[in-house]
Amino acid sequence: ALPGLAELHVVGEDAAARLVLEWMLHCGTPQLASLSSISLAGHLLTARGCTGLMESLASLPELASLGLIRNSLTKVDGLELLRGLTELDLSSNSLGGREQSRLAAVISGAPALKKLNLSANCLAGRLLDLAEPLARGASLTWLDLSRNCLVRAGRDVLLDLLPRLAGLTHLDLASNYLRIAPGELYLTALTALTYLDVSGNGSVRWMAAGVSRLSMPPRGRR
Repeated sequence: ALPGLAELHVVGEDAAARLVLEWMLHCGTPQLASLSSISLAGHLLTARGCTGLMESLASLPELASLGLIRNSLTKVDGLELLRGLTELDLSSNSLGGREQSRLAAVISGAPALKKLNLSANCLAGRLLDLAEPLARGASLTWLDLSRNCLVRAGRDVLLDLLPRLAGLTHLDLASNYLRIAPGELYLTALTALTYLDVSGNGSVRWMAAGVSRLSMPPRGRR
């Protein structure tokens, strides 16, 4: 039992990582009740395994931050049970298929969500399903949609969505091949923005009050 454990990070598919993950799933809520942050990266979580994991995590009263990075996820079954999340990192998975309605329910079901990372999920034209819950996220201040190839339909949805995200302080749209013409990307509504990355998108005109940092890496680099 580790009653004072606040953070747990499990990375990789080696035996030690699998052992820790199995322990976490089977040791029960009393032993993990103090956990507020969990990060699981580089696993191969099946849909069934993800559902079981979410059911276990839903019983943790202090859990506020969850990272499921590079886990080959195609489904997020059970993730909607975690209504107390303030940070959610689902980067580098494969959630661009038919999971948008469930992912939208996850975003809508976490009213205190402040930080959301959906980078590298092949969202493309599926962004439309996420637009409304993102726009309604009153607590959302940090959003990463980079490396999702948001061309065509995704591009049009993004242009409509951005002015509605007035509370954002951090916005990453890098490497989406948007090819936005000068004057199309208006960010004047994002008055709280302090970090903006629009690299890897061709011609982009950014306009935002209070932007203190703009990341524009040299060509060929992220």
